[in-house]
Amino acid sequence: MASFCETIAIEGIISVGKTTLVQALTQRSTEDHRIVALKEEIADPLLALFYGNPQKYALMFQCLVLEQRKHHVDLANLTRHSSAQPPCTTTLLDRTFIGDAVFAKVNKDLGNFDEAEWKLYEHLLGSKVEELHTHPGVLDMDAIVFCWDSVENCMERCRKRGISSEQDGVTSAYQTRLLREYWIVIAKLGVAFPEKVKVANFARFNDTETFLGWATHKNANPEAIQEYYRSLLAGIGADPTFIPGETFVFLILSAQ
Repeated sequence: MASFCETIAIEGIISVGKTTLVQALTQRSTEDHRIVALKEEIADPLLALFYGNPQKYALMFQCLVLEQRKHHVDLANLTRHSSAQPPCTTTLLDRTFIGDAVFAKVNKDLGNFDEAEWKLYEHLLGSKVEELHTHPGVLDMDAIVFCWDSVENCMERCRKRGISSEQDGVTSAYQTRLLREYWIVIAKLGVAFPEKVKVANFARFNDTETFLGWATHKNANPEAIQEYYRSLLAGIGADPTFIPGETFVFLILSAQ
């Protein structure tokens, strides 16, 4: 009998709480329902080099992340289509090509890629950033969950966890750029896949047992959600400082 497998991608800016969520979810793994996490692991020396001199190391750093991500997506898809797995396996991806494109685009906007480097990165990514939602790895996921929280809260967590390379390299301005770019990409994905894209503020949505069911349950009323994502994109385009807030989160949660 073929196993039932599902893949959930978890996205968000630095220190939003992805790792904490993933750890809590994997602790609920059982013989009948395995929950495995493919976590992002970047060696600190390279991370420190990147934050210390992003113009020099941005391409190298993003290419390394991209290679790791491809391996994770391949593993997730292999698990998803394997009959040799337990009856039910949930694979959690700590970021995906979506997040990679967001971080790369922000670094391009900051001048950390020249045009030749950016063309090379786009080629390696396999598709243009603006068309990322057509990537097969995204289409094969059961849910894409965007973890949302304020930049202030994320910066406070960043300071508390005390990773030395982040203390100078991760600023509020950088986080704000990441958050804005994420909202743009998530909104585009929401228009394309309104039944799969979810948004959650884990300061208020922290019941991990309920989370698994919520994440893989298809959104109700996708037409209304599509329309909201379209209006969100229009709002972002009209105001370069606009970043959606908590109202958006609860609209999506209430649509389940």
